[in-house]
Amino acid sequence: MNDGRWTIRDVISTVLISMLMIVIQIAINLVCMPNDFVSMVLSTSFSAFACGVVYVLLATRVGKHGCTLVYATMVGIVYLISGNWYLAPWFILVGVISELILIKKDAYQDARKVIASWSVNGLLHQGTNFLPILFFWDTYYAFAMKSGMEQSYVDAYLHYYTDPFWITFIVLFTLVLAFLGAVVGTRLVRAHFKKAGVL
Repeated sequence: MNDGRWTIRDVISTVLISMLMIVIQIAINLVCMPNDFVSMVLSTSFSAFACGVVYVLLATRVGKHGCTLVYATMVGIVYLISGNWYLAPWFILVGVISELILIKKDAYQDARKVIASWSVNGLLHQGTNFLPILFFWDTYYAFAMKSGMEQSYVDAYLHYYTDPFWITFIVLFTLVLAFLGAVVGTRLVRAHFKKAGVL
């Protein structure tokens, strides 16, 4: 019975599954990096789909208030370490918003709410792309130049994230893939993990 209290097993599962999701995000970013269009326009959406599958496992296996916040905070810490300090508080906020969707009792056992939570979470990952332009351009530009990015990369980034067409496409594409990832994750959990008695 899930009484809402955290156990050592819950902590370990949350940290390990969160680390897996972060590794997936990093791997997708690295694979997409050689092509500016794929990297800037599609990669976050791909991550939202892949991590959405794993997120359902986190929500189902742990099923405790706070596990989504832990994951989002860990993502923020990774960005903090990489030099993008302003994304740490952003991802904590993302985690809080996701937890609010799951605030009611037994919400983590409600597939619709879990899917909604990840759909919003996955969409808000686009903050990594929109925040620099909106609030932290000088910080981002200095980081980009220090990291060896070419001016053409920065120009392409500005093009995609200031053009209304591409902004609309990116937002909708990310939301759809995040939703689909969580739906696929829900079906996989039901079809395999629960039948196998893992959950």
